[in-house]
Amino acid sequence: MLESASKLKLQSIVSRFAEYQFNQRTEGEKARYFKDAYAFNRFLVSSLTTSIRKKGISYAVSLFDSMSNNILKSLDYIDKFDGNSKNTLDYINDFQRYILDANQTIKLADKLRLLEKYFLNENEVLLLKLFGVKNQYVNIEFSNSFNNLNAILPLKKVFELDYKKLPNNLIAGLAFSIYEMEGSTYSIFIHLVEGNLVNYSILLEILLFRLGVYTIIDISNFYEKFFYYEVALNRNQLNALELKKYINSLYVKEHLDRMQSYYTLAKNERVEEETIQKLVVTNPFTDGLKNLMYAFIEEDEAEKINYFQQGIEKLFHIKYFYIEGIYFYAKHLKAIAHPDYEAQLKTGYDLADKYQYRFLKHQFLNLKNDMDEPYNESNYPFPDELDLESYIKKYNKYWEKYG
Repeated sequence: MLESASKLKLQSIVSRFAEYQFNQRTEGEKARYFKDAYAFNRFLVSSLTTSIRKKGISYAVSLFDSMSNNILKSLDYIDKFDGNSKNTLDYINDFQRYILDANQTIKLADKLRLLEKYFLNENEVLLLKLFGVKNQYVNIEFSNSFNNLNAILPLKKVFELDYKKLPNNLIAGLAFSIYEMEGSTYSIFIHLVEGNLVNYSILLEILLFRLGVYTIIDISNFYEKFFYYEVALNRNQLNALELKKYINSLYVKEHLDRMQSYYTLAKNERVEEETIQKLVVTNPFTDGLKNLMYAFIEEDEAEKINYFQQGIEKLFHIKYFYIEGIYFYAKHLKAIAHPDYEAQLKTGYDLADKYQYRFLKHQFLNLKNDMDEPYNESNYPFPDELDLESYIKKYNKYWEKYG
């Protein structure tokens, strides 16, 4: 046995010997071992939820990362024993979020392609494909993966799914998580509220943040802490020391959360170039945020504008931050009396209005009118009448029972 970072591991020669001995077993014996190993890994993945409750997401991600090779290896032998396809999809769904946080996306993508032949149900195959699309979208690139999603499951088709039938609820959750980033936030929000769909907790938190709905729910309970700190900043209630403590608590591989959390901090106070340089770019979104952070502190005028333009371009698919990038760019252009200011102001305001990003709409109006008024969401009613109070009550009741 070898000890590394307080974890015990088999020496490679022992692992090879064990594999050799295993291959001498009968097919029936192998199937039994495969089944036991799979059951054990499912138990480990399910226990991560308890870890989150007790010690937070970062601790759960670190645990997953330490056992990810075994969990991914378990996908190689799922078809070697009589399993249950529903349980397998639940298993993949349970750990795929940690795959993203631990930057193991490419490894999972290869496994998912090989697994398609294991599933016979059309919607199960679709869900498997969506796991791959989401992994590619979040950790690799946006355009091709979004086009792929549109081709295999347009948003209109997602709205038509019967969510009571498995695995349709999982299919919808994955599709919604991508479509809302691309700007369908408000239409998905209406769909959830009018359909009394209350079992999409993380999705709802993101929708509320993007749409500027800050007062109807306790943001301190947000599962994704990044959105909690973003809302706190937008309401002039950010505790910078608390945010820094959170950043320092992140697991070493949580590059996405570290980048976006530093971005929140950079909107509140100066983040030095040395710190920004160390942040790891994992996709165009993190690249875009990094460019905006450089723009905030750059003193050379031409370079500053270039950073803004590069950041905005890279953020195009993540519409909320794309529009926020335009706001900061327009704010700078106004400060230097640049002739492009009016055009950027109009572009940003029109987009914020189109997508119902009400806080950003408020920011553009403040900029236009040389004001610094605090955001009041009651000043920006939605175009549709929505019974939000009734919906949130049902949502809270559901999560009190099942959360």
